[in-house]
Amino acid sequence: MNHYVRLGETGHHILCLRRVHPLIVLIDDDDSKRDGLERLLHGTFPECKIATAKSCDEALGLVHTLKPKVIVTNGHIGNEYGIEFARYVVKEIKAPVVMISLRGDLRPKALAAGVAAFVETGDDDEVMAAIAQAIELVEKN
Repeated sequence: MNHYVRLGETGHHILCLRRVHPLIVLIDDDDSKRDGLERLLHGTFPECKIATAKSCDEALGLVHTLKPKVIVTNGHIGNEYGIEFARYVVKEIKAPVVMISLRGDLRPKALAAGVAAFVETGDDDEVMAAIAQAIELVEKN
């Protein structure tokens, strides 16, 4: 059974899915950001499994091995571009990608690559709402 939870002070309501336990792959080359987002994901979506990677190469291995339902990535990972990775995942793996970046100039390229959501903020509620929508997309399909 699905239910909604309220996130933080913004009052966003997100759908928590009880019927599916999707695997989320989280990619960020910054250890502290990745660890913080992983904790936030576990707290918001306790029913989901989370796998993490710090590079696109590492993430590709996870994606091919684990077949995640949702991918969450930074727009720029080290010397690699999250956009190229997102384009590949959307086309070949058919998983929704949520891209997080403070660089708004990446938005048009990310959307052209087929990402499900581009979040240009560090606001936890907005990030979690975008991920919840991606999870809901998985459930509908």
